[in-house]
Formats: sequence, C-alpha cells, structure tokens
Amino acid sequence: MDSLDSQEHSNFISESKKNQTGQGGLDMFRNRLRKNKKEMAKRAKQNSVQSYRLYDKDIPQVPVVIDLYKDINTTKEYLVFQYFRGPFDYSEDGNDRILDERISTIKEIILEVFQSSIAGLYVKLREKKKGSSQYEKLSQERKIITIQEGNAKILVNLSDYLDTGIFLDHRPLRLKIGRESSGKNLLNLFCYTGAFTVHAGLGGAKYTTSVDLSNTYLEWAEKNLLLNQLNLSMHQLVEADIMEWVKENREKVKYDTIILDPPTFSNSKKTGSIWDLPKDCYGLIQSLIDYYLSDEGVIYFSTNFRKFQMESESIEGHVEDISEETIPFDIREKKIHRTWKITKKAMQNA
Repeated sequence: MDSLDSQEHSNFISESKKNQTGQGGLDMFRNRLRKNKKEMAKRAKQNSVQSYRLYDKDIPQVPVVIDLYKDINTTKEYLVFQYFRGPFDYSEDGNDRILDERISTIKEIILEVFQSSIAGLYVKLREKKKGSSQYEKLSQERKIITIQEGNAKILVNLSDYLDTGIFLDHRPLRLKIGRESSGKNLLNLFCYTGAFTVHAGLGGAKYTTSVDLSNTYLEWAEKNLLLNQLNLSMHQLVEADIMEWVKENREKVKYDTIILDPPTFSNSKKTGSIWDLPKDCYGLIQSLIDYYLSDEGVIYFSTNFRKFQMESESIEGHVEDISEETIPFDIREKKIHRTWKITKKAMQNA
C-alpha cells in the first residue's frame, strides 16, 4: 500500500499546530471508531461478510487502517491496526519517540472502544521500504486463524508479516471468480496465498495453475487448498519466475480465466530478475492473450499502483475498466486498486 499523501501529512501537521497533543483529531477518531464499530458490523452482516475493514483513514488527522478478522473456529474477533509512517513521525534526534507515542495513543483508543469484545490487537507499521524488506518476517508468534469468505476458508497470519495473507479489498473480485469458474481452467499469476484459486476451485473450476516465486506463499496456498478439501492433482502450484514461466510454457494449456495481480516492483535475489509494472505489464498481458487465453477467455488485471495509467492501445485486445464493481463496501478509499477486464478483440462485439 502507498504511504500517506502530502495532503494527509499537511492535515495532521496543521491539526498539531492548533493543538500540540492533536486531541481534536483523536476525539474525532474515537467517535468515528465507535460509530463504525456498529455500522460496519451491521453492513457486514447484511452482506454476509465476517472479516472486513473497520476504519479506512476516515479522519485525516488519524490516517490509519483497522481491519477486523473473525476466526470461524472460535468465533473470536481480532483487529489488525496499520499505521502509515509519514515525515511528521521522525524526531530531530533520529529516534522513534514521536512515532511510538502516536501509535501507543491510537492503540489505547482502539482498546478503549472495543474493550473486551476483541481477542487481540496486532500493530503493523507501514513505511517506504526497498527491495524485499517489505516481505520479511516481523514476528515468530505464528498467530494463525481461519476466516470465512463466501464458501472459502482462508488461513490468515495476524502476527508474522506486514500482510496477513489476504487482501480484503479484492473480496468482490474473488467472489466473482468463484461464481464464474464452473467447468473452466484458471491461471493465477503472482498467486500469493492462493485465495483466488480457492474460490475458483470451490466454484467448480476444472483445472487451475497458480504461479509464484515465493515458496512460502505456495506452501500457504497449498494449505488453503487442502483446508477447503480441494484435490491438489487438479490445482497445480508452480514455484517460478512469472516472466520465465510464461515464456517457457506457451501453448501447453489454454485458460478461460487469468488472474494477474502483480506487485508494482520486484527485485528477485533468487533469479536476478526485475519486475517493473509500468514497463513490463503490457508485454506480459500480450503474451497471455496470444498464448494462454482461450478464445472466449478473460484476463482480470489489477494493480494498487496509483500512478499507473492503462495504455489500452499497447494491447491487442479489448480492455474494460471494472474498478468500481471490484471495490467492497468496507473500503472507503475508492482508489485502493484499479481492475481491468481484458478479452480478445473478437469478444468486444459479443
């Protein structure tokens, strides 16, 4: 996810100048959190959603994200609190005193509002990092729970990584894949923990292939598949560099659905390859259209890189922006990701 934008920084600084403790913003945050606790729970129940975003930078002075996860095995609820570090969080002497104080204050308010209704609160610090550091382990606690999303059960690690194993903002697209997968072949590139694959399998997919360079993620994906009693012989997991795999496996299998949700940038020590989304995505998409997509197949391409501008003319296919229908009710930031539906040109008049 992106760091705070300049407007959010200036809002926080302006508030701090008016009140050194930022009490005005904190009071608004407390009130909004109380309101969201009730209203989001109601909306989640109406939408049959058990894990959802509770607070999404609603108050500019407190630009944090809070997600609620419900363990279906115990019915206990947990919160993950993400703090986005900005330039106002640095002390002149270089220590993290200011940062620690702000996180501690916000954490206290969260615990005050929820009291004993949650089983745990996990704090994650979001800041700009280089290379693979953003994927390193933060903890060895291994607080792993099982959540329910539609028909799917997904393993979520609340403690050990910056991300939990599932991106809540992609819930509508995952559910859509589940509804559309009966009798189809699915290819899931940059598959992460395989949540899209699980939904496809439960939706009756005939065969799936999930590719990622991370063995950790693929082991996680395998556990998710087994948790949902899906036959691994029908759901292939491949550890490979995506670009190399796409070059080497042309024409072997045609896929009716292709999921492409790549990182913005990746520099792999394992293969020495570099992935730069604005530079590399069009060649990859075209290769998928030419060699992997069935005649009536669909590619769902998504990115959370806010500066990305889709150049449809760079692709020999029909491109449709479906972002609006893929943002769930609990995500206040409507630009959290963009999603395009890409088909072969012959499909656009179908």
